[in-house]
Amino acid sequence: METKNQNNATALVANADFFSGQLPDLTKAEASPLELSGEYWTPEGVGEKRRMFFKDLRVEQAIDQKTGANVELLVAYFVEPTTDGKRRVVRQASRRLTAIFENYAENIRPGMAFEITYNGKMKNKTNQNSSDTWSIVPLDTNTASALVPTKMTVEEKKQKIKKTSKKEVKLP
Repeated sequence: METKNQNNATALVANADFFSGQLPDLTKAEASPLELSGEYWTPEGVGEKRRMFFKDLRVEQAIDQKTGANVELLVAYFVEPTTDGKRRVVRQASRRLTAIFENYAENIRPGMAFEITYNGKMKNKTNQNSSDTWSIVPLDTNTASALVPTKMTVEEKKQKIKKTSKKEVKLP
């Protein structure tokens, strides 16, 4: 009888078999450079800007605040370097912001850098609501000032700049 109860209990836990054997020592495990939970960016004021790398667009389930209904929401994910050298995942679901990334999906790739500035709310032309507005500017991370400092000679730096400046860059 005890075995049957134990099997029922482990059946309730997804992937319970994985946890039945020897587990790795987590004190020796290295943490990922990205936190999974991330942060939802709600700008506090007009002019607030962030420099981030585009990660992807995802459709997520959310609850409509007015109706309480379950709705699909397009969410833009970014990776933002922090001052302590780490990286955090940042999410934003403003329809005007996600539409830009959706409309330029052929040209925008994961890892591209952008400066995103919150420009405040603007009254919609089609209804009585107001929507967030944004300035989204691609950043050139191949410029000399954006390169991570390394122990290169001046001549090596000049060669690297010369090589990267020959690349054709397509902007949306």
